Amino acid sequence: LQRNEKSVANLLSRHDYNGAKHRLEEIGKLCSAMEDDFVQNSYRICADLIAKFLQSRYHEFDSLAQEFFRSSVSNIDLLRQCRLLADDAIKAEVLLNQNEEEEGQQTIRSDSYIQCLFNLSLKVIPQPGELVYDESLLSCFDKAKMVAEVFPELGTVYTKLHQAVQESLKTISKKVTCDSLPQYKFTEAANYVQKLQFCYSSLQNHLNVKSIFAANEDVKANILTLLQSAVSEVKNILDSTSLSDQTIGDVRLCLQRLEDAKSSSLASYFDAGVIAEYFDRAFNTIISYFTAKAQYIHQLFSKSQEEAFPEIKSLIEQLDDYRKINSMVASRTAETYHHTIQEIRGFVVELSQVANSLMTTLFNENAVADLDRLPRCISALKTAQWIETYCPGAVSNCVQDIDARLIKFAKGLLNLVKGMNIGNASFASVDKAQRLSVARQRLDSRAPLEKAISELSTIRQEAAEAVTSGSNLLAQSYEGLFSRQGIA
Repeated sequence: LQRNEKSVANLLSRHDYNGAKHRLEEIGKLCSAMEDDFVQNSYRICADLIAKFLQSRYHEFDSLAQEFFRSSVSNIDLLRQCRLLADDAIKAEVLLNQNEEEEGQQTIRSDSYIQCLFNLSLKVIPQPGELVYDESLLSCFDKAKMVAEVFPELGTVYTKLHQAVQESLKTISKKVTCDSLPQYKFTEAANYVQKLQFCYSSLQNHLNVKSIFAANEDVKANILTLLQSAVSEVKNILDSTSLSDQTIGDVRLCLQRLEDAKSSSLASYFDAGVIAEYFDRAFNTIISYFTAKAQYIHQLFSKSQEEAFPEIKSLIEQLDDYRKINSMVASRTAETYHHTIQEIRGFVVELSQVANSLMTTLFNENAVADLDRLPRCISALKTAQWIETYCPGAVSNCVQDIDARLIKFAKGLLNLVKGMNIGNASFASVDKAQRLSVARQRLDSRAPLEKAISELSTIRQEAAEAVTSGSNLLAQSYEGLFSRQGIA
């Protein structure tokens, strides 16, 4: 019996499972023939040797399989050792019998090896919703392919991983189209391209690279189309008559999306500068439109200073709207904007100088004043008072001074008219009448100014009434004088 126990151990070490089974069966026959404790104990010892041997082989298989999946480097030699252990387990199944199962012996059959490897594969190989497109996926593919090569019965693991990636790539191709990505989520699009690029460059031994390359090119073309549509949207908005809070927000959003695309990893998947170029196009379009409006303001002043201010106000408000788009636009346009404001301020100063020069001529009795241009100058200065928002004091002080001087001048003529004492008819009265007539003519000739200063109309009417009254008195005085002297 002791020799049989040693013989079973030696036979197991040489993987002679039929021999070990034969030895165990011989001891079993002795147990049946004689009820001896020593014999029974010998049988249990041999059965335990076999059970422990089978368990140790399974644990060795499990340890090698775990090491294979855990290692960052795919080592097919570990799988081949697993294959040898699994095949050996098939041979060792002759050691298993119904009696052992009934006696509660822990039996490990050959299919347990395959199930162990399959379970480890499911834990390590990502499922469709868990795919991560980096070197770990390549490692999973390599491992799954090796498993399929060494254990053909587990080929479904590789097949399922292959199908999961293919389905994922099809979904990506559908997502990155002009219709399905309307909000220009370029950060998300960059993620899609990264997945395709990775599959094309790293999974060539596992996937159809031609179809992946074609899908990748389609996705990249769609991304460029989306970038161009964002640029076109900016131009279409700016082509409208004026900006609103809504359209300013739309332009800002387009720029933000283009900037996101430029700062995302998309740039690394295209030729140098391609992605940034789209942002530059949109941004430069805004700057170009801004500059054109600033130049148009200069042209308006060059043509007609007196009539330009109402339209220029609208243009300045448009420049303000452009600068609200974002801080980058405000910064780039700052110099042109402030130069334009100062240019307008210069035109205001120049116009006020013209108005003052015309008034000086107006106050001179012997000079001929341009009574057509002066009212236009005054009206233009008044319509330019919005510039006070940008240059406080640039217009208001000038307008107030002009109004005060003209009203003072008109009131002076009015006082002159009122101060004339016609008295009795005489040659002196005739002189006064002539002066009265001249004063009225001067006031009447200044009537065009009333368009710019309404108070002048009241003064002129009051003076006209005084002149009319004086003329009537003078006429009555001469009529009485002629009657007394018998002159008909």
